[in-house]
Amino acid sequence: MKPLILSLSIALLFSFHNNAQQKTVKKTNKSKIEQGLMTAKPVEVPLQNGIAKAYFASGCFWCVEAVYESVKGWNKDLTGMRDMKDAPQEFLDYITYLERELQTPITIVSVGPDREQTIIRK
Repeated sequence: MKPLILSLSIALLFSFHNNAQQKTVKKTNKSKIEQGLMTAKPVEVPLQNGIAKAYFASGCFWCVEAVYESVKGWNKDLTGMRDMKDAPQEFLDYITYLERELQTPITIVSVGPDREQTIIRK
């Protein structure tokens, strides 16, 4: 009896067809709206001082484009820096930007893992 049940179980297991692997997906350069997958129209938000506010309605996170601010970078290795006087101007501007956006002073700057690489700002 056991061999019969085992044989039927194995036959039943292999009789199911997995169609998910057999279907081909057409790749397209069309957006989801052009394909008819999304029917909601994007909302245009007016800029205020060059910045747009993001509105999330009903959890529609995929409908919103993120707005990023750009800051100038620097092309200098900071790991040897021991005083803020040695910092590039772009780095100082970035610290000022962070202080303004976070509305809090930045008093400690670390440029590496060693204690000597921690700068206390006044």
